[in-house]
Amino acid sequence: MRPLLLRFVAGARLRLPEQATALRATCLLIEAWQQFWAGQVEAAEALAEQAAEENRWLARPPGLDAPTRTLTALLAALRGDAAAVTAEMRSLVDDVGASAPRFRAEVYLGLYEHLAMRWAALVGDESTARAIAERQLAAPGSGRGLHEAARRHAAAALLAMLDEQPDAAAAHWQALLDAPEAGDVYGLAAEAHLRRADAQLRAGQPPAVAAAGLEALWGAQLDGDEGVLLLAGPEVLDRLARAPWGTTLPADGARMLAHAAAQAHALRRRATAAGDRSSPPAASMPLSEREQQVLARIAAGDSNKVIARALDLSPHTVKRHVANILDKLALDSRGRAAAWWQARAPR
Repeated sequence: MRPLLLRFVAGARLRLPEQATALRATCLLIEAWQQFWAGQVEAAEALAEQAAEENRWLARPPGLDAPTRTLTALLAALRGDAAAVTAEMRSLVDDVGASAPRFRAEVYLGLYEHLAMRWAALVGDESTARAIAERQLAAPGSGRGLHEAARRHAAAALLAMLDEQPDAAAAHWQALLDAPEAGDVYGLAAEAHLRRADAQLRAGQPPAVAAAGLEALWGAQLDGDEGVLLLAGPEVLDRLARAPWGTTLPADGARMLAHAAAQAHALRRRATAAGDRSSPPAASMPLSEREQQVLARIAAGDSNKVIARALDLSPHTVKRHVANILDKLALDSRGRAAAWWQARAPR
């Protein structure tokens, strides 16, 4: 689908106006996901941040808000930010559950709970992952939910691993993989391959058995999308990268596992290093990096035109950032925003 999606984005960009629109934000999300699948996480983060700004500017329309929050939460999970993952996904699930169109909750609520479970497992938040998995299994099947059978197998598999029952976990991942067309959503099939292999090894099965199960992953299923390996999380990737595969695993497979494990840990280290800088606590700095740059310029007395030239933005984009800043800080003037920044900004 990649060539078709990127062709769509390129064509849409030729016709989009400069101001925020749902289509423009959707294009940013498509590009962000493509960058993530390719393993370019920093590029995905930059595009996702732009999409989130457009989403806020457009007052969070449901069809845009849900995929925006999903990607934002995933990227936070890769950085190890459990609090951000919980906040984003809990808010999303609550919004969908309270949605006026009844079919929206029937069809999508289970899907977003499933993603909340996976992102919690990815970030290592076992208590949240367990609570959601138990809720998913206890819920009666509606027959209308997206990927309902796959979601139940994923929940059962994660619970089995948390309960130290790797054989049962491997069986559930296998059942999910037996119907890939019904279960491959948000990279679930690739994650299932990796988690099944990890469960098999932890159950004491020979490395050759786990390696044989990974064969489908090294071929057409990845097709250059090595970023999807990150969905298994650094702990699982570490165990797989260090497993005694011998000659049972192809060299390319071993290389990809080692690279993904190193990248997963690098993302966590980068986030930790960024958090060690002298800066206000997250609760007092709700602005994105770009919004902080704009606000710093406002505090220095720059006009929108000067800010636009300094940051290589259009005046319209700067105006949108200013509106977002005032909205997030619940302030009514540039002067009050400047004072807020001067009181809290990094020295």
